[in-house]
Amino acid sequence: MNQHIMPIFREHSKFYQRYSNVPVPEMLRLHGFIVDEMPIDEADIVYMEEYKNSLLKMGIIIDEVPFKKEFVAQYVFHGGITSLMAEGQYLRKPNGDKMYNSYYFYLYKEGFQTHKGHVRERVYVEKAIKSTFLKTFESCLGLLRVGGEYEFKEN
Repeated sequence: MNQHIMPIFREHSKFYQRYSNVPVPEMLRLHGFIVDEMPIDEADIVYMEEYKNSLLKMGIIIDEVPFKKEFVAQYVFHGGITSLMAEGQYLRKPNGDKMYNSYYFYLYKEGFQTHKGHVRERVYVEKAIKSTFLKTFESCLGLLRVGGEYEFKEN
C-alpha cells in the first residue's frame, strides 16, 4: 500500500457541526416543526434496567442510559395541504418488540386533500442514521423557507 496516499475528508457544514450534538426532536422544534414524542413504556424501562445492570457487571457505572424516544414531527406548509414529515423510530421484530440497537430516521413530504386522502407522498430519506438525516435535512432548509415549492439540492 502506498503510504503517500491520503484519504480525502470533506469538512462538515456549519449546520451539521451545530446540530450533530443536539437531539433531533429538539432541532426540529427549533425549525418550526410540531413534534410528538412517544412516552417511555414498560418495555423501554425493562431494557434500560437490563442495559444498566449489564454495564454494572462489567464494572462500568453510568448515571443515565442512552435512550432515544420515538417521535413524529410535522411542518405544515402555508395553505395546510402539504407537510414535511420527520420520524425517528426503532426497527421492530415480527412480534412488534423494539430492536433497541437500530434507531433510524425518516424524512418525507406528503399532501392531503379531504376528497382524495393522502396524495403526492415523496420520500427523501428512509432508514437513515443521524448524520445522513442531518445532511438531507440541511439540503431541504430552502423547502421550509419558500413553503414547500423548492426542491432538494442534489449533493
